[in-house]
Amino acid sequence: MQVLIWLTETETGDLDEIGQLYRYQHFLAELVHDGKLSKKSLFISEDFWQRSQDRAKSSRLLLTNHAYLVTRLEDDPEFVNNRLVIIDEAQKMLIALENLAQESYLLESLVTQVQKSLETEKDLIQRRLLESIGFECRYLIDQFYSGLKNDKWLDSLENLRQHFSELNLPEYRDMTRFLHPTVNFGWQLLRSLVRMS
Repeated sequence: MQVLIWLTETETGDLDEIGQLYRYQHFLAELVHDGKLSKKSLFISEDFWQRSQDRAKSSRLLLTNHAYLVTRLEDDPEFVNNRLVIIDEAQKMLIALENLAQESYLLESLVTQVQKSLETEKDLIQRRLLESIGFECRYLIDQFYSGLKNDKWLDSLENLRQHFSELNLPEYRDMTRFLHPTVNFGWQLLRSLVRMS
């Protein structure tokens, strides 16, 4: 009953407004919003989630946690465009990005795979692309072990993405997709964050 009363009185839909929230954990786990509500719905004026999204778009100051920011940016990469973003405890942002990533590749394994492909590939253009990919991977490995002291590794990452997009070998299609900016949002966000710092 307390939840129903709260629902009729709340302006924000923020569950933290409910006292003794722990008592409702079993029930609250079922409350979800898919981000879609018909404009014809009787409840459009009560759509707290959409209202908060609209306020966030026009807000001059937005406070949020790392996990939400990362998932929000995954849905709407332009969310931080033309805004000042201050990240407290930036290392947690990188952890949130890492948790977001669903795929990972070891650069050392990729270098080995590229070397094997070079042994059998006959097409000159494909060979040059493979050589460039191998070079960029080795450079990224060196940068990683030296502590990423400058942001030149981001350019190398962009070169790697470009080389894979031009490579026409079926065994590298997954890597091409992985590095594609519209598929893997983590690359875009990481680039933006490093450029802002």
